Amino acid sequence: MRVKKVTGHYQTPLIINDRVDIALAIDADGVHVGQDDLPVATVRRLIGADKLIGVSVSNLKETQKALKDGADYLGVGAMYATDTKTDAAQVSFSELSKIRKATDLPIVVIGGINKTSLQNFRGFGVDGFAIVSAIIAQSDIKKATFELKGLVETC
Repeated sequence: MRVKKVTGHYQTPLIINDRVDIALAIDADGVHVGQDDLPVATVRRLIGADKLIGVSVSNLKETQKALKDGADYLGVGAMYATDTKTDAAQVSFSELSKIRKATDLPIVVIGGINKTSLQNFRGFGVDGFAIVSAIIAQSDIKKATFELKGLVETC
């Protein structure tokens, strides 16, 4: 609830990962679900039409299902190996390109995104980057955040 207060103050959407119950309890702006979580249709019924639903995808088949089921945006990855989610299969740039061509929905890439790998997404029509370790694992989190923000703005 404290995070919701902060994101509300800055007019930034708060998306809760996997937990529809928590999203409902705090009136979050949406929920992000993976392939093994609640189906999108069920999530939509629970959270209503005005909330966002993001869906994790790693291939064109999952993308097509997410589109059919009513996703509002896609989380594509893992783009690179990551210690944050060691069991995630890597998505090739070829597959990312197929996914981008299949939809106009916003695409957020995730998995191993850092100052170096960020540059590889130029020209792919990516709308956002989910970044964890390249910020949290740094000794100066604020500095790392601002450096990455500058790089994202050039992509």
